[in-house]
Amino acid sequence: MQESVQLDLIGEMHLDFEEERFVFVRTGYSRLRLPTRVKGCHLAVNTPIFYHDVRWIGCLVQRQWWLLFPGLFFTLFGPIWMGMYLGNWGPFVVSVAWFVILGIIPLILLAKGRPHLGIASVDKIVVLPMDRHHKKIARILGLLRQFCQFANTEWQLEGTSFESADSFDSRPATGKGFDQKRYVRITTLAGLYGVANLLAQLPRFRSLGVILILVVAAAALLWAIEALWRRCKG
Repeated sequence: MQESVQLDLIGEMHLDFEEERFVFVRTGYSRLRLPTRVKGCHLAVNTPIFYHDVRWIGCLVQRQWWLLFPGLFFTLFGPIWMGMYLGNWGPFVVSVAWFVILGIIPLILLAKGRPHLGIASVDKIVVLPMDRHHKKIARILGLLRQFCQFANTEWQLEGTSFESADSFDSRPATGKGFDQKRYVRITTLAGLYGVANLLAQLPRFRSLGVILILVVAAAALLWAIEALWRRCKG
């Protein structure tokens, strides 16, 4: 293992760089509603791609078509509600907020599209959002620059914040794999919190539920302080 770049808090999505290949790992809820093909290639999830097979690394824009429903609905009915509540400032302000936030903004985001980083071979592709985790995307590009130094690899990042290779995090690979202990801690705390919240809803076990919630909160706080201390110390 050369390095693992975790892309979410829980640990259900991470990109693992190995000696001769990389694997985009997605588990749990992060696998829901994934497309099967992108740009004519099969979406590579939990499937290795060898570095020498990478043919294209670049930016692709995907439309979020689900934004069309709230965008059209609130854009059409927003002015009607504003006209109905004109003079009644409370409901009028709420109508304006719905019109802008749930109507206009979703249509703008739909028209703009969402940028993604694509890493493709001849028949497989890995797709990662570029509008989040800027530092982690820079790290991924830096590692790809080190491991994919082949003449047949085409780079197309023009028009993005990663257009220049100077924006990549090109430090040598750390040799650290996926932090399984961190994943276990988070999932355990989340599971305990769910159980505690359920117990707190039952009159007979309410006290036990509240105590368990406080214990989980204290454990999470101590773990966060420990992680922050390690980061500052390191």
